[in-house]
Amino acid sequence: MLKSRNQSIVRKDASSVSKSKAELLKDHEEVVAQEKRMLENERMRALEELHNKGDDAAAVIIMPKYVLDERLKVDREVNPPPAEVFMPLGWDEERTTNRKHYRQYYNDELENIAEIFPSASPFNSYSLKRGQTRGVSSGGLFGMFKAQKKDDSGQVSTE
Repeated sequence: MLKSRNQSIVRKDASSVSKSKAELLKDHEEVVAQEKRMLENERMRALEELHNKGDDAAAVIIMPKYVLDERLKVDREVNPPPAEVFMPLGWDEERTTNRKHYRQYYNDELENIAEIFPSASPFNSYSLKRGQTRGVSSGGLFGMFKAQKKDDSGQVSTE
């Protein structure tokens, strides 16, 4: 009796878990979408801030600016671009090396970003046919007994 009662409790718990999986997936999708919106808002604020400073917010690559620190007698980078929009690449041993630069990056696929592709990506909007459509073998001995599809030119086709 005790064993069957525990099994029924386990079954009830399992059914409640399976119901909550769909809810959990829905909640997870909402959280991911909210994080995406927050990142996009931070990115837009950083671009506005960059534009208000007078820097070129539309630039894809930005070179760092250096100022000589009088106390330490070294070149220090000043006014780096916002980290939400630009990723630092390379390094400069001194001011004239010109290896370090900042490159604009996006957190999502470029096809999903409205700034780059205002309309749907042409790569995802056309339906593509895969596989062989012309020149298919007629099926050998058993091909005689079943109907075969033919295209406009009279060749056997898979369409």
